[in-house]
Amino acid sequence: MFKSLTKFAIAFLLVGLVSGAQAAESIAVVDSAKLLNDLPDYQTARTKISQSREDLEKLAGELEKKLREDLQNSALSDAQKLEKQKQARDLVLAKKQQFDALSEKFEIDLQNKVTKAVEEEAKAQGLTLVITKGATIFGGKDITTQVLARLKK
Repeated sequence: MFKSLTKFAIAFLLVGLVSGAQAAESIAVVDSAKLLNDLPDYQTARTKISQSREDLEKLAGELEKKLREDLQNSALSDAQKLEKQKQARDLVLAKKQQFDALSEKFEIDLQNKVTKAVEEEAKAQGLTLVITKGATIFGGKDITTQVLARLKK
């Protein structure tokens, strides 16, 4: 009986190793930092966001300067000064909301594009799971290069 249990245990381990090897082959990793750094769309988005941020900061500086001048103008009533402050604050807030919306749109568009490319590559290779490389310690087939090629098409 001991011999048959031992044979069963060995057979079970071998089956487990084989199925584990098959499972490992269906798991892949993708280096999202490399994807973003090498993706031209990401660089374009970063440039546009950076320019938009600079424009917002410039506008805020100009409005602050104009507001200080207006507040020092003794010809304006207190109500007019308060109205000028409110207008400046509202304009900066509106521009900031536009900036935030632009940033969010770029982020969502890039996420969708990367996710689609990862899904397509996973299906093409018969993969069942793709995780980010940073979340793994060991294992998984790296498909970053193939995904990046899909993104650049």
